[in-house]
Amino acid sequence: MPDSVVVYGSLISKKEHSALDVIEEALPVRVEGFKRVFNQEATWRKGSGRNRAVLNVMRSKENWFNGILLTGFEMRDLEALDERERGYERIEIEKGLIEFYDHPAEPRGRIWTYTGKKIRSDIMPIPSYLDLCIEGAREWGEKFYQDFLDTTFLSDGRTLREFLQADK
Repeated sequence: MPDSVVVYGSLISKKEHSALDVIEEALPVRVEGFKRVFNQEATWRKGSGRNRAVLNVMRSKENWFNGILLTGFEMRDLEALDERERGYERIEIEKGLIEFYDHPAEPRGRIWTYTGKKIRSDIMPIPSYLDLCIEGAREWGEKFYQDFLDTTFLSDGRTLREFLQADK
């Protein structure tokens, strides 16, 4: 039975995850028990100065994040994704932590996500990466986008919504 992966950063963009070729379905979900933060130092994306952060999720009883459940991964596909996501560790998520946005469904197979190994508290988002993530969140509808703004944090504790409003 194929596995699934919950993605939460650039891979929520349909343009980005469609390049993976193995996906059977892409479904918007909420994942309880994790906090999404711009505190992972980029491994292969280009940043400069303090702007070197990409997204990460860390276990947190008080938080949740939204993402896209991509289904259809065989072990060889996961290993290829592991290479793309170097700098992260693939971890299994319990099925009971997943809630679907649009329709009730039961995830099949094992469910994975990635958590960072190069965490820094002194870095800010890479602007081009941030733009890609925001564009991707908008593709999944207004509710998903608003949730993305409110459940994404900077390493200084501000939500992405607060950061974007302060930037205007």
